[in-house]
Amino acid sequence: MKSRHKLVDRAVGCLLGMACGDALARPLAGLRSAEVTRRHGELRGFVEVPPEESEPQRAALKGMHGALTTLALAVVDSLVYGGDGPSGPDLARRITMLSFPRNHTLPWGTLRGAATGLVRAIDAHARGDDWRLAGVREPDATALLSVLPLGLLVGDDLDAVVETAVDLALVTHREPRSVAAAVGFANVVRHVTENRNASTKGMTTAALQAGERACRSLLQRHPGVVAGSPDAASAAISLALGRAESDPCPPDMDCRDAPEVALAAVISVAGTGPPVLDGLLGLCRRGGAADILAPALGALLGARDGGEHLPLGLIDGLAAHREIEQRARALIDDRPPALPPLYDIEYALAEREGRWRARRPPPPPPPKKSQLNLL
Repeated sequence: MKSRHKLVDRAVGCLLGMACGDALARPLAGLRSAEVTRRHGELRGFVEVPPEESEPQRAALKGMHGALTTLALAVVDSLVYGGDGPSGPDLARRITMLSFPRNHTLPWGTLRGAATGLVRAIDAHARGDDWRLAGVREPDATALLSVLPLGLLVGDDLDAVVETAVDLALVTHREPRSVAAAVGFANVVRHVTENRNASTKGMTTAALQAGERACRSLLQRHPGVVAGSPDAASAAISLALGRAESDPCPPDMDCRDAPEVALAAVISVAGTGPPVLDGLLGLCRRGGAADILAPALGALLGARDGGEHLPLGLIDGLAAHREIEQRARALIDDRPPALPPLYDIEYALAEREGRWRARRPPPPPPPKKSQLNLL
């Protein structure tokens, strides 16, 4: 078991690394490698793309993380402050509260840049639908980041981590490949947090162990809920991870609808042992699904190196680095302090990006608990 100081440092590195990768790659969403070079030259750090100069989903100020980081931080809050421990209903309520005000500008609100599928899932939670039936039904690589904070709970039993991770992943994604890849990635984070010199083979084994257990959990505990076959998902993940050691992540790879391929690609890049900034910028220059792969890689490399070894220039340029570090420390703290509500932090960032000009609305009440009970 790592010392408390080292665990805190790894947690800080993981969450800050994720947010840095998100902020670096968010303005590059969907671009090919040649287009990244044409628009931004030799990419060296955060770039700024004002709304008037680009498509809406790519608009971002320098150092601003997007919806993927926000959703992961909501998981942190559920782990730290969930009254009866983290659960699907608790996380669903927290995400629903982040999504207000409810209107067509949701992607520009506190969940900045949220994909269409996630917006639909959040809409379903806001209506009070069954929390297990609201998630994205199609294979979706954004699921990779949906439960990664669970990987920082290295002292917990793997079966307990997997069971909790499956429940939390179902809040936003109900396709079994997505859920299994998310749980597998959380265990890769767990493995790297415990083993700084983790090899590609070790990370692959950790992903396979957790992914297969997640598929069994889906069959046993959530029959009829998932949109697809857990057995087929397990086979797909095994096939993709079997190539992680031999197949590098190619330029322009777009794996948005293949979460198992995204998982293998991140492990493949992390296995080469790049410094954090070099690894993130290398992925960003490749284009494709960098806006998904870069946050995942940042989380792995940050957990490997710890927050003390992240480049100061990168961290200082991250808009919410202090707030994210506070939440990372609270995750490991036996008696976590009261922190500013995530809604307030995310709303302030949205205002800085110029998304909401209207009078600030109050946070909404959560949906009725009867609508979100565990089945």
